[in-house]
Amino acid sequence: MLSENPTVNMMPQKALEFHNLGQAVLYFYKSFSVSAPERFERYLSASGGRHLDAIVRYRWNLELGEALLPSLHVAELTLRNAIHQAMVKRYLPSERPHFPGGEHPDDWWFDSDFEGKPFLKYEDKVKVDDVVRQLEKAGKRVTTAKVVAELSFGFWVELLNSDYTEPIVVPALKTTLRGLPDEKKTQGWLRDNFGKLRDLRNRISHHEPIFERHDLDQLRRLAWLSLAEIQRYFVYPLYPMCRFVEVAGKDLKEETNNLKARIDREFFQPNRKPDPNEDVNTPS
Repeated sequence: MLSENPTVNMMPQKALEFHNLGQAVLYFYKSFSVSAPERFERYLSASGGRHLDAIVRYRWNLELGEALLPSLHVAELTLRNAIHQAMVKRYLPSERPHFPGGEHPDDWWFDSDFEGKPFLKYEDKVKVDDVVRQLEKAGKRVTTAKVVAELSFGFWVELLNSDYTEPIVVPALKTTLRGLPDEKKTQGWLRDNFGKLRDLRNRISHHEPIFERHDLDQLRRLAWLSLAEIQRYFVYPLYPMCRFVEVAGKDLKEETNNLKARIDREFFQPNRKPDPNEDVNTPS
């Protein structure tokens, strides 16, 4: 039966012996990074070769990603809904939806023509078709809402490039992003900044280091600004969930001392083998 204390469960079955805390810390770090030691080198290098600091920095990186998720969540939903609502409002026809069983006639634009040519570029249409096939394969009813929800952040950012400026960005700015300042009412500004938010989301999703970036707070503010301009009441209950300022301002030295105390208490002391020639309190 597993113990409720995860620290107990991670202890090795074979008894270990350490002459000092430094040996315990080094062993702990090597065990911690064994899955991909080369990837952890970035954290170790940023920590000046201090193993406990590297572990704390890795954990801090994870916390930063977690703390940014509410901001990235609202950014993706803002863009997705702004574009979709703008398309529906401007181009909604009277004919029936083409998705079998569609609840609302607002999905036509995925397959429609615009000024005599297919509205979506081939590679973007393929993404829509893939979503439809995945829903059908899963035995789910294919509706507009489900297709829109399944399309990636990257899909919606792609619709902000120059190929889609006239049919997408112009109506979106007029109908769903009315509150943006004049200097931000351009396809270029939207493409650049939502592209940055998408890229950050992708880095976090792939568990890559973000702790050395200096634009995280700027991007966080951008995400909330974009949403606040169109759905203020959506912002109100969600903004308190964003812990980025708290996490970004953490005292990493204090966190390192706390981890050192835990390793000393839970890992070193139970496996301590005193050596008369060494100080058992030697730090790492």
